[in-house]
Amino acid sequence: MTLQELGNLGEFIAATGLMFSLIFVGLEVRHSRKASLVEGVENRMSAWNEWSRLLLTNPDLRNVYRNGSRDLDSLDEEEKFVFHELMTLRYTLLIRQFHRGVELNDQESLDGVKGILLQQFSFEPSGADWWRQHRSEFRPAFRNYVDEALTGYEQAKT
Repeated sequence: MTLQELGNLGEFIAATGLMFSLIFVGLEVRHSRKASLVEGVENRMSAWNEWSRLLLTNPDLRNVYRNGSRDLDSLDEEEKFVFHELMTLRYTLLIRQFHRGVELNDQESLDGVKGILLQQFSFEPSGADWWRQHRSEFRPAFRNYVDEALTGYEQAKT
């Protein structure tokens, strides 16, 4: 075997090794993305479970949330503060899910956010009012997303 043939064989082996390395890296990235999506879903579910547990185990918070969702003006000042904190917590959870959906281009996460918003606007009349009063507290991308959901809901309602 000549030196030229050995050089060609070496290049072939190197190229083959590089090809297998790239395939391996691609598979690892794919696996990592799937694991990240699963972890994100688990984190969101855990956060929503904590939100639900908070309302289910505390009758005072549950009453403030229920009454505030129906008629924000029916609350006294202290209850309005508690309602605001509960809504801020709820929207914080939505923001996490929204940014996760945007970051990973995960339409299912974005659809989940929109579904929760539409449910809120449908069954909690004061939810839309609260959003309008506090929307400036949120970043533009999320604010626009919620505004679009609210506009779509209001147009479908009429």
